[in-house]
This record gives sequence, C-alpha cells and structure tokens, in this order.
Amino acid sequence: CAVAAQLGRSLTVMDKPLHIIPAGHGGLEQTLPLEGTKVLMKTGRAMAQVKEALRSEGCYQKAALVENCCLPNQRICRTMDEVPDDTGYFTTILIGE
Repeated sequence: CAVAAQLGRSLTVMDKPLHIIPAGHGGLEQTLPLEGTKVLMKTGRAMAQVKEALRSEGCYQKAALVENCCLPNQRICRTMDEVPDDTGYFTTILIGE
C-alpha cells in the first residue's frame, strides 16, 4: 500500500491479518478491535466520528494518516492529533499492531 510506504511503516506483521475497512459505512466499533493491521479507506467526511471510534477502541495512538496519497497536494499526519476534521475523500488511515 502506498500509504504505508509514505508513512515509512510496514503494512503487515508476520502471521497477522490485514483488514481493509470502508470508514464511512459505520461499524468501526466491531472492526477496530480485530487483530492485525487495519486500513480505513475514504475517511474524509466521517473524520470526527472516526477519531472518536479510534479513541474509544484504544487505536488512536497507533493510527497515522495520508490524504491524497502520491498526489501533489498529499498530506501526511503521523499522529491523529495533527489531523483536522475537514480531510478530503481520498484520506486513508493506517492502524498498526
């Protein structure tokens, strides 16, 4: 995943699953506790709710974000504290183990 490369992180850990999750469809409370790496796709419009779910499920400190990956207006946020609530459609969050 280009997002993992931009963040300088591994996408997966040996013998752990990778979960690709559409963030705008709800249900994060059920998917965030899953074992393994999580990739939240298209989080832009739901960013406030996504941040709250990350906090409540204990994933906030493990998450990082890339908006508009590999485009001229790319933005990298290595911590969720850097992330504004008005991110764009092509925003992806990587949550490591």
